[in-house]
Amino acid sequence: NGNASWQSPPHKIGDSYAGGIIFHLDSTLEHGLVCQSIDQSTGAEWYNNGIFQNIFAYADGIGTGWSNTYRIIFEQGLGSYAAHLCDDLNSSLLNGWYLPSVYELRLMYQNLHLSGLGNFANSWYWSSTEQSEDFAMALWFSNGDISRYAKSNDLRVRAVRTF
Repeated sequence: NGNASWQSPPHKIGDSYAGGIIFHLDSTLEHGLVCQSIDQSTGAEWYNNGIFQNIFAYADGIGTGWSNTYRIIFEQGLGSYAAHLCDDLNSSLLNGWYLPSVYELRLMYQNLHLSGLGNFANSWYWSSTEQSEDFAMALWFSNGDISRYAKSNDLRVRAVRTF
């Protein structure tokens, strides 16, 4: 009929968008999650300077890493630990960076790393999902295993945000 309307193509996993690399899309293909293209640290502790405490950051689903991260920062304060390193990326241009939940981390592994995308190391990465006063959950990007690690371990950190 000659009146075809222009629609931009939907987003795809692996696209660069919103300051990162898309690793999850909702059913509309218009919103989802991106991660940074590089690690924020190759070795950061989950906790801040020996402050071992139960923070109750137990959420593990899509979108819950944000609430975990800000609960961690509220309890742990300023420092160079995993959650705060992600929050440090927030600027006037791009806000909302956080430490991913364990399930969000698994989506990064499945949807990016297994396809050779995202520049991930075959190493352990912190999630924001706490397991207890002394342990938090991490994912091994060598094979996708999830395990608990003492919060004092130095693991890799990769920030994510919604769009």
